[in-house]
Amino acid sequence: MAWTTWLPWVIPGVTSAVLTAILGIFFNTKLEKHKHILQKKVQDFSLYNVKRHESYAELYKLIKNAEGRLMSLSGLSNSNSFSDFNSEDIKKYLEEFNTPKKKILEIVKLWDENKETLAIQEIREYEKIRDVRKAKETYGAARNYWLEHELYFEEEMNNKIEDYFTSLNKLLIHIDFPTDKLEEIKKRDKIKKDTQNKLSNLKDQMTKELSSYSIDK
Repeated sequence: MAWTTWLPWVIPGVTSAVLTAILGIFFNTKLEKHKHILQKKVQDFSLYNVKRHESYAELYKLIKNAEGRLMSLSGLSNSNSFSDFNSEDIKKYLEEFNTPKKKILEIVKLWDENKETLAIQEIREYEKIRDVRKAKETYGAARNYWLEHELYFEEEMNNKIEDYFTSLNKLLIHIDFPTDKLEEIKKRDKIKKDTQNKLSNLKDQMTKELSSYSIDK
């Protein structure tokens, strides 16, 4: 016996057709509710996946920027020769990266006294301060971005990123406190090579993970 034939006995006055209609509405309502929940989950996952891709791309861009600045400081760099500069040009140049006014006046005075070599030595010192400051800023920007978006990365990826930033920070310390000791220079070069290898591995891992979480999925 079908349940629609015996339920009217339990609920007197309700025909099988009416009961079937009521139950149909009930089940359809439940079905629509489940469909809505499922659609919401799919939408949430899609938004998460998009945000995940954005986080990977932005972090990699910030990392490349930070590493680029650090690598340029740990090797040969192209410096301005100042051959076409006069004292006014020197003053404007130093003002561009917030050199203390007192020091600017001292350097300009040296330049005016035909002591360009001494003036350039002073300028190089302040260029180094400027470049190290910029390197620290880009390193901080990359690391802070990662910490703020850590939840969008897999645990293994987070471990690799943390390990990479540890190496990059070691390189930054060597640049911030330079030395002419051969042993320290070799150590710096080893850290530099290790950092580059870790970034290469990090890029491969990022590419692998993003390809397995396509936005179209």
